[in-house]
Amino acid sequence: MSAPRRASAFREDLEGIRGIALVIILLTHLIEWPTGGFVALDVFFVLSGYLITGLLLREYRLTGTISLSAFYRRRIRRLLPSALLVLVVTCLTALFVFIASRALSTLWDALWSVLLVSNVNFALNGTDYFATSLPQSPLLHFWSLSVEEQFYLFWPAIMLGLLLLGVGARRAVTAQSLRPVVAGIAVIGVLSFAWGVVQSDLDPQVAYLSTLTRAWELAAGALLCFGTALFQRIPQAGRPVLAWLGFAVIIVCTFTYSPALHYPGFWCLAPVAGAALIIVAGIGGPSHLVVTTNPVARYLGRISYTGYLWHWPVFLVVGVLFGRESLPYLFGALPLALVAAALTTHFVEEPIRHSRWLERRSRRSRRSTPRERAQRLRIGFISTGVAVAIALVTVIALAPRTQVASLPVASVVDPGGASTATDATGTAGATGTAIDSPTGSPIDTPIDTPIDTEKKRLADAITVGLDTADWPAGLTPGLDDLGMAAYAPQWTRDGCLDVNEENIDRCVYGDASLPKTAVLLGDSAAISYLPGLEPALNGLGYRIQVLTHAQCSFANVQVLGQSADGQAAPGFPEVCDSDRQWSIDRALEMKPDLIVMTDAESEIGAMVVTGDDQRFAAMKTGLTDSLTKIAPIGAPIVVLAGPPQTVVLSACATRLNHPGDCVEPVSNTWLKLLKVQQDAAQAVTATSAQPVQVVDTSAWFCSAKGACPPFAGVTTIRADSLHLTSVYAESLEPIMELTFASLLPPA
Repeated sequence: MSAPRRASAFREDLEGIRGIALVIILLTHLIEWPTGGFVALDVFFVLSGYLITGLLLREYRLTGTISLSAFYRRRIRRLLPSALLVLVVTCLTALFVFIASRALSTLWDALWSVLLVSNVNFALNGTDYFATSLPQSPLLHFWSLSVEEQFYLFWPAIMLGLLLLGVGARRAVTAQSLRPVVAGIAVIGVLSFAWGVVQSDLDPQVAYLSTLTRAWELAAGALLCFGTALFQRIPQAGRPVLAWLGFAVIIVCTFTYSPALHYPGFWCLAPVAGAALIIVAGIGGPSHLVVTTNPVARYLGRISYTGYLWHWPVFLVVGVLFGRESLPYLFGALPLALVAAALTTHFVEEPIRHSRWLERRSRRSRRSTPRERAQRLRIGFISTGVAVAIALVTVIALAPRTQVASLPVASVVDPGGASTATDATGTAGATGTAIDSPTGSPIDTPIDTPIDTEKKRLADAITVGLDTADWPAGLTPGLDDLGMAAYAPQWTRDGCLDVNEENIDRCVYGDASLPKTAVLLGDSAAISYLPGLEPALNGLGYRIQVLTHAQCSFANVQVLGQSADGQAAPGFPEVCDSDRQWSIDRALEMKPDLIVMTDAESEIGAMVVTGDDQRFAAMKTGLTDSLTKIAPIGAPIVVLAGPPQTVVLSACATRLNHPGDCVEPVSNTWLKLLKVQQDAAQAVTATSAQPVQVVDTSAWFCSAKGACPPFAGVTTIRADSLHLTSVYAESLEPIMELTFASLLPPA
């Protein structure tokens, strides 16, 4: 054990491995391949721990102390200018492109990033780093920078304290004097690793973003600085073996890991070990790892910091504007990010990094050289250009936008159920033609029943949603009011999404005088129907007992919770198995007069079983099993198909696009799930006293050709990609009441 004499010296292989890590991250974030690209961040953490600790030790050996102020000045010059440039440009772009709520959220994320606690912000907000189906912040990637910056903030003081404890002010850095330092770093690393393992199981999202669970990776790099004398004795023939082995480990992890892992946890050991092997192989001699020492890899490593800063906002904005399947995104986003990175490195980062900005006055008092004066002039021009660009973009972004086209009165979807549509003869809401669904047959004309009239009302409103060229100014709820605020109040206000023994008595809807009882089973898609289902069934004489559970299907299948990519949420799938059985048992005890259930199509992607055919087969078996268990009640069972899943409107809608850009077709997954539900209902009906009936709801949300608009009339349909807004659910009351009246026996 000895102090490193050249641990902080420039190494081409480490610059190159940073470039390789950058490429891995770019590909993963661009096309989600390779699936384990997130391990590149572990490489960055280990490298940071090694390089920064080497610099600190070298300074202590030379001066007998560590200048905290000088360290912070160097870090600020190195990191802050480029980061601020990206933050400012991203925020201005958000104001210009995004709707107001998302732009404001971006501004707040930028503030947290400036305060070096971006990871804390995203952890507090419950951000799932891997949930690409949700609206993501263009500054989400700043979480890892916050981890490193928090390390930079505290590590020099920790190192100084440990060195004073072990070495003192004698500068006699020996193996014996460094033992307390090594022990202290090892304790920090072990505690952090242990907490990472525990936290990865308790709360994977927080564990992924937390500095406490990542500190051991930085500590692992730091510990390598204390083995310099040992590593220098590695035979030259062994260095390439270690380097290529480490590189191979990183690449294998990159292509075999996926978000299904509880990360960082134990899985993080492999990429950390791979990075450590590459570092060790080059201490005391060349490692001959040509894949990292070639000019391309080294240049990418040189711009890796600014490349990482730019890539995510560029990818996200280009994806929003053109679509993630478009040619501009697939072939233009990555080059654009790299060009921005190169320009920022050469004209912002390096000039400021090598300037005397923030240096003490005494060090700047000498006469400036021509090169230094030219450098200051260049920085001045850059600052002026950035300021002018900011001013111009701000003016454009905040300029009044063109008003959208007005909508005809016939397009309004009335939450109370009344239609103001006028037919060709001028008779309000009385006649029309039937519509067909993507899974059914058209109803013959003329329409002469209330349910057909109601279908016509919905079809007209959906047609308006498909034909409107611009975003309506009077959308309800508005584009900036989506998310939890737009969900069913029975969910957000009453807390009746997850029903258990503690809240079951309050999760009953309808006057106690109503003669009949219905139970509502299923997941969050079921409760999102409740603003319309409650008055509909109340009008037919039913009180509703809610027995839903978040992310838990009524069908007896094992699901993983929030993530559709194979990563089980804490407690899953066991929590759903238990809650499902509890709900069925309570329903059997209650003996209701009606059973209604809804499972979202997202449950297919969240199943433990993999493979499409296997998942649908398992879903059919599981739904048949659950329906069979509840059939002895003898009450009518209605399977209400969930709303077809579409885009997240708050992510899709921008100030530059049109409603047509957010229209989605009914997915094959939804159609196959409907067929599974019909087959299971038929199987159970054959053996039970009461028929199980399935309601194809596609025509409530989509056109006869299966096109699903973001709004019907001027009512926004979904609060996210799946759940209905409470306003639209309320507008479904008439069609729900008429549908159930046609399915249920006369009172």
